[in-house]
Amino acid sequence: AWEVAVEAESTPASLVLTGQNLPVLDVPEDVVEADVRNGAYTVYGAAATPEFLLLASGSEVSLAVEAAKDLEQQGKSARVVSMPHWHAFE
Repeated sequence: AWEVAVEAESTPASLVLTGQNLPVLDVPEDVVEADVRNGAYTVYGAAATPEFLLLASGSEVSLAVEAAKDLEQQGKSARVVSMPHWHAFE
């Protein structure tokens, strides 16, 4: 993600770091590298079309994953998408 911010020429970019003790998500590095440039990537969830699609960025992604797991315990399918580059979809 930092490479995308550094290479941004047409829009302002920033790197926002946290001091929070956040969990490390198990997302393959090649998935992140390939899809972060597109603005978003799947971090958790159903391969088929889910009933719920949870979009989050930054420290909220791990909370969205927990919410998706709670939904699954209720028999609902969910997918979590990390969207570090919201402007790509505007």
